[in-house]
Amino acid sequence: TFSVFLFLLTSDIPYFPKVLGKKKGAVGVGHPGLSRKRAYEQREKTIGVEHDRIGKVNKIIDKRIGEKNQSITSEEKASLRFTAERVKHLKKGSKFNLTDDNDDYQDMLTHGGKALTTIQKYDKTLGSEDEDDVGNIGADVVKVAHFGGGDLDSAANGLEKPT
Repeated sequence: TFSVFLFLLTSDIPYFPKVLGKKKGAVGVGHPGLSRKRAYEQREKTIGVEHDRIGKVNKIIDKRIGEKNQSITSEEKASLRFTAERVKHLKKGSKFNLTDDNDDYQDMLTHGGKALTTIQKYDKTLGSEDEDDVGNIGADVVKVAHFGGGDLDSAANGLEKPT
C-alpha cells in the first residue's frame, strides 16, 4: 500500500499533490556579505590609491613674491608683499563696505539712460519740519472734516447737518 501511495505522489496524475523541493544546479546562491567585501577591497586597490595621491606633486613651487626676480632689493620685495597683503584684505573687506570714497559714477541709478540726479523732479526739496505752517489747518476744515462727517461740499455751501 505504501508503494502504491508513493507511486501516486510521484506520478503525473493531475489532482494529487506533488512534493516541491529546493531548486538545484542552475541558480547560484548569493552571498551579499562576501560580495560587498570583495567590492570594497577592489575599490580600495584602485580608487583608494588614486585618492591618496590627489594633490601630491614631486616638486616644490616657490610662491613668494619677488623671489624669482634677483634684481629686486629686499626692501622692494617687502613692499611688494605688503601691497599684495593689503590688496587681499581689501578685496575681502570691501564686499560689505558701504562707504564709497571713490568718485566713480559707474554705479548710479538711471532712468531712460539719464542719471536720476539730473532729472528736475529729483531735485525737489521737501519742506523741513522747522517751518511755521506745519500742522496748521484752518478751523473750518477741522470743523467739517474732523467732526462734521467729512462732507466738504456742504461746508462750502454754508449748509450744516442737523444735529
